[in-house]
Amino acid sequence: MNKIKTIIAYMGIPKFGIFNVNAEVVELGLLLDGSGSLGSSGWNAQVEAYQNIFNDDFYTTMINPDKELHVTVYRFDSRVRRAINMTHIDSNEAAGDFGDLIANIKYNRGFTSTGSAIDQATEYLRGNSTIDSDRMVIDISTDGVPTRGQNGMNAKDHALYQADRAQGFGIDVNVIGIGNVDQDYLADLAEAGGGFSVHSSGFNKFETHLSDKLYREINTATPEPSAYALMLLGLIGLVAYGRKQRQAAQL
Repeated sequence: MNKIKTIIAYMGIPKFGIFNVNAEVVELGLLLDGSGSLGSSGWNAQVEAYQNIFNDDFYTTMINPDKELHVTVYRFDSRVRRAINMTHIDSNEAAGDFGDLIANIKYNRGFTSTGSAIDQATEYLRGNSTIDSDRMVIDISTDGVPTRGQNGMNAKDHALYQADRAQGFGIDVNVIGIGNVDQDYLADLAEAGGGFSVHSSGFNKFETHLSDKLYREINTATPEPSAYALMLLGLIGLVAYGRKQRQAAQL
């Protein structure tokens, strides 16, 4: 995956022309676990990983030319707070500024209100009329299972219910678990949300796993068949033109 991203950056593929005439607009909600089990060192490692990724030529290497990305961030613990409003990542500079904002989100401690975080992000994404998106994604980063439910439901069931509800509104829910976490439950949570789960054994590997996960969920949809057809016709035309030029030179 990293080789692909490096090649894209090296080639300097432009964000215009055939690739984004009908760019797929992606709205991404990042949900960051700020509960007590992380501790301040774990929280700092988590946000530093996000900051590093967004500061490392994110627009060039992480967003394919046929995508347009808008991102928001929530911190969840005993409460849920939208820490960064929806932001259009349209340059490496914008991405770097966004990463710095993530690094400045304050740690709070408390319970793990995963279900409430999914609920609030779902309502925000589906109700955000300022962006006409083609795809909506919720990305959960957590070191544990939910510990606070709502509406008479236990914490785990509430999160599963909210993930399923999000999927019903066309929102994919993906999860990355950190450390000694219940991977089976997180896989169930992602499945309920129509998404996928990833596990990172610790923060020493978290940034790599997170980067691959973000790239996958931002660029998961393939270009329309018509785009492929146009690209193929263009290549055929170039080959035919080159053949004619060679034949003319031989006459």
